[in-house]
Amino acid sequence: MTERIVERLLYTVEEVARSLGLGRTKVYELIKAGELVSVRIGHARRIPAESLAAFMARLLALNEDEGTYPQPSVGAREMSPRRGTMPLASRVEEAS
Repeated sequence: MTERIVERLLYTVEEVARSLGLGRTKVYELIKAGELVSVRIGHARRIPAESLAAFMARLLALNEDEGTYPQPSVGAREMSPRRGTMPLASRVEEAS
């Protein structure tokens, strides 16, 4: 028997938060600000896939317009995961 793969239409706040790398509170703030559209089904709040795609498209366009995408001249591999600073070894080499 062949299973049909169905594309998801709605996502939970938690799923959206995880996929965006944000917290639930921030996702609720985006919903309240109108940045993300959500629907209610009973007591459940869901975010349509189209809303998430539109939000991402706006973010990418905004970043391109502001010249902040792509990211800074220092390569991603050279950046420290903490506070976006260069690793200490790189800073020491630059100071020499």
